Amino acid sequence: MLMHSLSGALRDPEAVHITPVDLEVGDRWLLATDGLTSYLPLETIASQISSIANAQELAEVLVDLSWPRSLDNISVTIGDVTHSLPAQQGRFIGAAEGRQLRRSQAG
Repeated sequence: MLMHSLSGALRDPEAVHITPVDLEVGDRWLLATDGLTSYLPLETIASQISSIANAQELAEVLVDLSWPRSLDNISVTIGDVTHSLPAQQGRFIGAAEGRQLRRSQAG
């Protein structure tokens, strides 16, 4: 779950926790604000994720389903892993560029 955003402040790197995960072709990622996850049951979200193949359509359906229930803004991004690439070291860009990344400890 993404809990913090980057604002460009000097303390941003302290709020970022990076946990490496193994991705496989066919994996699907959902990044959404609590305007979606606080107002739409997780079972409904999971059902839509598994039944709608097109990422754009899925995002639109999730927003449409949560819109009448939500009292908050709703942002949805779907990421589909479609092919493999060699692993790369992550880095900050923009206002946070040049900062050191800290990896979260698993467990």
